[in-house]
Amino acid sequence: MKKITQILLIFLVVATQTLSAQDSPITIAPSVTSSPGSGISIPVKVISFTTIGSISLTLKYDPLVLNYLSGINNSGYPALSINSPSAGTIIIGGFSSLPNGETFPDNTTLFTLNFTYLGGTSSLNWFDDGESCEYSGPLGNTILNDTPQGSYYICGTVGQNQEYAPSTIAPSVTSCPGSVISLPVKVTSFNSIGSISLTLNYDPLVLNYLTGINNSGYPGLSINCPSAGIIIIGGFSSLPAGETYLDNSSLFTLNFTYLGGTTGLNWFD
Repeated sequence: MKKITQILLIFLVVATQTLSAQDSPITIAPSVTSSPGSGISIPVKVISFTTIGSISLTLKYDPLVLNYLSGINNSGYPALSINSPSAGTIIIGGFSSLPNGETFPDNTTLFTLNFTYLGGTSSLNWFDDGESCEYSGPLGNTILNDTPQGSYYICGTVGQNQEYAPSTIAPSVTSCPGSVISLPVKVTSFNSIGSISLTLNYDPLVLNYLTGINNSGYPGLSINCPSAGIIIIGGFSSLPAGETYLDNSSLFTLNFTYLGGTTGLNWFD
């Protein structure tokens, strides 16, 4: 009977420990994009942030991609410090003296990291050697479970905005042999364009090139036909913001004599 009692007591102790066990919050670094030379803010959010007594986090990044500027304690977690002891490493720590620690709603921004984005791609990696990333319960008495690491510390990335060229549209037209035809080349999404380099191929047995007209006034736009069947267009804007035109603006017009037959107007890239 005594042995049975001992077994029951051991079971009750294990069950109590299991019920009182607490998991760490989920800490999320985002994936963001920016333009080289721009300032970039990286909000770090948390989920299941309940009765947290202390914080210890270490974030690694590529200092050739990001230049650390500052950290902001958005959540107001007590005595939260955000420091970069060396390029590529940020250490975050804090402690609450409240008996029940701190509790925040899901998706609260715990803190924000501010950088200058230099260009390229960098991971935002949580570095966990056992103590470098960990949370504790109230008053720091109990280290919370954070295994497996990838389930509790979500890494992010920083990369460059993907920019797209304008759409450049050559028309489809019909005419009578011997006529002069004008082919307006239109553009859409022509935003902040600093330079233009275009090559158009056509069949010189169908079209005889005459002239090109810069309808848009794009700076220094040249339209040349170095040999029959090829037209090369180029230009450069010295404005810091480049040139921006409304959708379906005529960038330039090409004038030909139509000799008869059919030809494609093909952009050679």
